This record gives sequence, C-alpha cells and structure tokens, in this order.
Amino acid sequence: EELSNEQLVMSMLRVKWNPASRATRSNQYFSSLFQELFAKICAGIEHMVPVSICGLRTQVNLTPDDMIELICIGKVVLERERDGEKGAENNSAESEDSDDAGVVEH
Repeated sequence: EELSNEQLVMSMLRVKWNPASRATRSNQYFSSLFQELFAKICAGIEHMVPVSICGLRTQVNLTPDDMIELICIGKVVLERERDGEKGAENNSAESEDSDDAGVVEH
C-alpha cells in the first residue's frame, strides 16, 4: 500500500447577499469573508503541520436565492524529512556558525 504525502482540501462558505446594504463596503466585506474561508482551511489541517498549501484556487458564486458561495480548493503537501537529512542538518549546523536561513526543497 502506497502512502501519499498530498491531500486535497476544500472549504466552503455561504452567506446571504444584500446588495443594498453592502453598496459602500463590499471590499471590506469580501476581504473578511476570504479571511474566514482561509481560516477554515487552516483549522482543518492544523493537525497535519508542518505542511505546505499549494495550488490554492478560489471560486465565488452568486446563487439564485441571493447567497454568496465562496469555495476554496488546494493541495496540502506534508513536510517530511527524507532519510538521512536530519543527521546531515545537525552535522552542518554544528560545523557552521552562520545565521543564514536554509532552503528546503520539495
């Protein structure tokens, strides 16, 4: 059985749209909705950390019953150490006195 280090994630938010009351503050309103949508994704994957979220796509729909439907889909990639990498990192950290940040390849 093959285990994957990738997983598809999705979050959806539906709210009632009232164009008359939102005429002047639409940008702020949508900004808060997207923050809530992304927070839902983060809450759903926090048990898997450390991870990277890749290919995040959002979709906005206005339904016939005047609902705004926000959908966010992405791929979560688990951050796992490769065999032998941890020992190599510890050895190089002991031998170098540098404050430079390292780059992790995926």
